[in-house]
Amino acid sequence: MSGHSQGGGEAAFIGTIRRLRGVVTLSSPPDTNLSDVAARWVTGVPHGRTAIDRIVAFVHSGDPFYARIVADWKAVDLGSLGPLSSVERSAPPYGHAHELISSAPLPPVILATYDSTAVDSATPSCANGSPEYTPVLGLHARGGGRLASTHKPLQVLTRSHPVGSLSSQS
Repeated sequence: MSGHSQGGGEAAFIGTIRRLRGVVTLSSPPDTNLSDVAARWVTGVPHGRTAIDRIVAFVHSGDPFYARIVADWKAVDLGSLGPLSSVERSAPPYGHAHELISSAPLPPVILATYDSTAVDSATPSCANGSPEYTPVLGLHARGGGRLASTHKPLQVLTRSHPVGSLSSQS
């Protein structure tokens, strides 16, 4: 299950009450108070029904909620699975990191730093015009490359190009 912004927080929360094959959070969750203390439900994620090693997260360093998002990742204890990994400084599978960050230059659109992880118009492009985050989204669709596909796959699309599949749970 995946989501962007509030949807990413909802995916993570659902993972605390249901066993999911994987959770993908994009620019999320930003559920902290003004002192960057995580909401109570966030601290329950590592003890939820979905194993923490089935959670992957992706954010742009310029995201206006960056500090809050990273504080929540710390509360979830994603750092215990490895260090935060730059998608520009490494290649898939990014050392099997569960916390991925980008600092790529973005198109000049409103909220680009916030939306770049999920919204086509805000996603950076490679020199050949393909979406720069295609490898990242493909990795996320496969749950960090660690989830076996034993169920019927759900196609994941970006700019109308398939980038991977996420197995549905029966």
